[in-house]
Amino acid sequence: MNHYFNDGKICSKNDFPSDIFKIFKERNYIKIIDNKFKIKVCGIVNFKKDNYIFFPKGYQILEDNKINNHIASFLFQSIRKYKGDVLLEDDENDWLGNLNPEINFLDLLVWLIEDYLVNGLYRVSQKIIENNGKGRIEWAKTIKSKIPFIKDNKFLYLDVLTSKSNVNFDHIISKIHKNILIDCFNEIGWALQISDSIDEIDDLNISKEHQIIMLEKKLKETFVGHDIKLLQNLISYLKKTTADDLNFALVTNKFENIWEKMLKSLLGHDDKIKISQPYWKRKNTSSPDNINQIPDILVNSKKGVIVLDAKYYSVKGSFPGWPDIVKQLFYALTLKSNYNIFLMPESIKKDKNFKYHGYASVDGKESEFGFVHAFSIDIVKVLRSYIIEDTNKLLLNEIVNFVEEKNLELNTEYFSE
Repeated sequence: MNHYFNDGKICSKNDFPSDIFKIFKERNYIKIIDNKFKIKVCGIVNFKKDNYIFFPKGYQILEDNKINNHIASFLFQSIRKYKGDVLLEDDENDWLGNLNPEINFLDLLVWLIEDYLVNGLYRVSQKIIENNGKGRIEWAKTIKSKIPFIKDNKFLYLDVLTSKSNVNFDHIISKIHKNILIDCFNEIGWALQISDSIDEIDDLNISKEHQIIMLEKKLKETFVGHDIKLLQNLISYLKKTTADDLNFALVTNKFENIWEKMLKSLLGHDDKIKISQPYWKRKNTSSPDNINQIPDILVNSKKGVIVLDAKYYSVKGSFPGWPDIVKQLFYALTLKSNYNIFLMPESIKKDKNFKYHGYASVDGKESEFGFVHAFSIDIVKVLRSYIIEDTNKLLLNEIVNFVEEKNLELNTEYFSE
């Protein structure tokens, strides 16, 4: 069963298991408010066969669980892609880093599924020797065991031994592999958007400990690189699941970093665009690193540089405050840009690409600083585009054209006198 929440949602303590609550509280992923608490996490937790899905801010949880699960699979794949694309920050490593045993276990599940989709079930080949069969002639065995006829001083073998390989999928190793795969598909097949047609589980009547012994014995007899890796991973899977249920967590309390990374990919961020930096001039002292100007997203266009700031805010909550506004205004001032934009996540109707929310500036200084325009774009489209690495210049052009029209309107309003 899947249970659905939003990052930033107010919950009661009974909304999910005490074990999850305890871990989140220890990690400061929960903020206590009176007798309730506010979740500060995004991702998926699998616990005792149930999935607890924490959608990003802005996503509207639907009554149709089939659609919710579909979007949850986008979330799952996006977080996995992100952790492979970037150098994780220290506080992201706790949950997403490779030193986290749950991440290692999750990567193992994904590896087993992806390997099966490419290579199929483990094959155990058995060599069958036959008299005068259709396989390859085994001359060494034939010469040793068969009496030849002699004709014209030449040896003639009327009977020969032949061999052929028969793949045995009923072998115990293949059955162990099959049963493990069924468990993997049941747990995360939905999150990878993979439907599989593996038959029902085989009843082996063998303990996991005994299965491990059999796999280790087979591993000692194997010299093929892929088979060695597969057997090692099957052993790892059984060892990790012998004592515990299948549990994993793919969550972060830093989804704002993923939101920024996804928007950079979607809009075509150009990291070659340079921006002038502030500095201190002090005797025998260089400028500190913490005064650098680092805009989130910069895009070159025919109309000039577009400055965008990825804001992981709920559009129903508070909007960016003074520090964010002044930074964004100064970025645009430095770059001489007329296109200054906040972007926030939201569930938006299919026929629309974005929603406009308003603008920010400094009272009486609009002509000097210009405006920062706030938009929300569809969180589902952003997740999907990030997975398939799709840059959407048309969406950016639509937003820029809207900003251009809005700036013209505001300039007329503020500066007509």
